[in-house]
Order: sequence, then structure tokens, then C-alpha cells
Amino acid sequence: MAIDVRLLCSECSLIRDVRIKEDHKELMCPLCGRRLQNLTEEELKEVEQVQKKQQLCSFVAIAFFVLATVCAIMWAVNGCPVSGMQYQPDGKLVAAIGDIKPNDMLLIGGGACALVGIVLAAMASRKRFVVEF
Repeated sequence: MAIDVRLLCSECSLIRDVRIKEDHKELMCPLCGRRLQNLTEEELKEVEQVQKKQQLCSFVAIAFFVLATVCAIMWAVNGCPVSGMQYQPDGKLVAAIGDIKPNDMLLIGGGACALVGIVLAAMASRKRFVVEF
């Protein structure tokens, strides 16, 4: 198991992004040489669980952004979401009468998907772990 954290040295105030693994014995500052014991196994598991949830939220947010983009493109392309045909009462398919307008529900759905994507992305990026030693 490995977690991505930001290390902050309390001696020299060096901040760096590292990947901490369970088999690391201690955390060390490359600038001043300060050493401290690695996080416990329980702490590593707890941070890993939170980061896995954040990663899942990120993937789902990306999917919603892609879906919002597809909806917006389908709405913007002239005539794409509308066939221009309609059924008569006797079941025959004939050309539609009047103006053919794009389906506004695609634009509304795209906006809703974008909003959900923004909320999920914000939830995924809320927690960052800083380990001070």
C-alpha cells in the first residue's frame, strides 16, 4: 500500500510531495537530514481509504463532464437530436411541419451533468494530507 502525501519538515520548513509506502522505516528530510518514524499501519490504511474514495469521485466526475460535453455538442449540432419526421394518426411517417428546433432538454441535461461533475470534483479534491515531522 502506498499513499501520496505532502511532507513538511518542522526544522527547515521544506515541503515536498512524496509517496509513502508501508515498508519505509522512517521519513527523512533531504535538506536538513531530520528523521522521524514512518506512519503506523492504521494511519496508512486510513489515508489510503480516503484517497481511494477521492479517486473514485474523480473518475465519476470526469465521466459526468464527458457526458455534459456530448449533450452540449448534440444540442449545438443543427438537426442532430431532431429527425425532422413525425407520425400521422394512420401510422405513416411524414416530414414535420414548421420549424425544427434543437431539443432543449439536451442542453438542460448537459448543464445538470456539468453541475454534478463540478460537485464531485470539488468533493474529490477537498482533502490533502500533510505530514509534518
